[in-house]
Amino acid sequence: MNINLNENIPLDISFFKSEKFFSLIQTFSISSNFADLLFTITHLYKNNKEISKEISQIIFKFIEKNWDEAKSGFKSTIRSIQLGKMIKIIFELANENIFEIINKIIEEMGKEPFNIGTLKAQTYTTYLKYILEELNKMIIKLIPTKNAVYIIDNRLELIGKCVEYFTKILDNTSRFANLKGVHTTVLKGSKAFIQTFVLKAMRLFQQHFVAQETKITEILKTFQSQNIYLQSLCDHHKIKGEKQTLKIIPQIKKHLDMFVSKVSKLNSMVERRLKVSKLEHKTLDGHILMSQMVPTEFYNTEVIEKKKRRKKRKKKKNSHHKTKKSRHNKSKSNKKENKKEDKKENKKENKKEKKKKIRKKKKKKRK
Repeated sequence: MNINLNENIPLDISFFKSEKFFSLIQTFSISSNFADLLFTITHLYKNNKEISKEISQIIFKFIEKNWDEAKSGFKSTIRSIQLGKMIKIIFELANENIFEIINKIIEEMGKEPFNIGTLKAQTYTTYLKYILEELNKMIIKLIPTKNAVYIIDNRLELIGKCVEYFTKILDNTSRFANLKGVHTTVLKGSKAFIQTFVLKAMRLFQQHFVAQETKITEILKTFQSQNIYLQSLCDHHKIKGEKQTLKIIPQIKKHLDMFVSKVSKLNSMVERRLKVSKLEHKTLDGHILMSQMVPTEFYNTEVIEKKKRRKKRKKKKNSHHKTKKSRHNKSKSNKKENKKEDKKENKKENKKEKKKKIRKKKKKKRK
């Protein structure tokens, strides 16, 4: 169904609230050019906050109505691209309602187990990918530029919400361990978010930590609650040796370690240390681990293990050098011994020759 926007759609909010628009929406299925239609409409109303807010709500209502179809998976990659477009549009228009909409999507994702076939996995990972991307974009927007005037309370509140929804998503995905592509999507999406949080948000926390200690501590505790899960996820995929994740894993682990060291620096800024309660975590095998924010036992053991590895390497190197030296010394000593033996033999031979000469002389004299 082709629609000429200029002829058929009036450019005011009343049309989007009317039944006409709802009936128009019903003529499109989630698999058709509905996403393209919405994409063109959103670009017309992008700068009008009131209209864009309404449209985002309407789109989400449509997705809610067609959730069973969206949830059951797509018959081709084109349909997953359509869903991706729609999610992007919703996030683009949502503005103030973004957390409300993300929360709705996460709740819906958690209701049904997406464990039948690869198509459902594709749907789940599509939602997952775009939510993680959006949370990363939001944190970047919330970090103020140099010399910018800003209210820190509001920014910390919104950063806290981003971290909260990030942990919610990871909690959600931890239940779908057998789903194809979920872990790789989590690691890829988490990499950018963790990097932004550790490198940019932590700098902001450092500036305002003394004044905003309680708020920042809560955010750090929330972020740390998924630290062990991410670490175990990295270790799990490192053992598997998948090409898609092998490049990402060292970067994630590096930034998680940086997070721990940066929190310890924040601790040194105030007289009393951060009081962080112990947190329970489940590994991929289902074992419960206990960790503290910093310095965690987990982190300390890692450091000790690293030191042990270094010592072992040094020992190996030294032993290798020693063996080389000993071989060299042996060869030297062998050479000396050989020389001595040669000298002895030469002396013996010389003595024999001398004796022969003397005998010959004596014989001549007798004659």
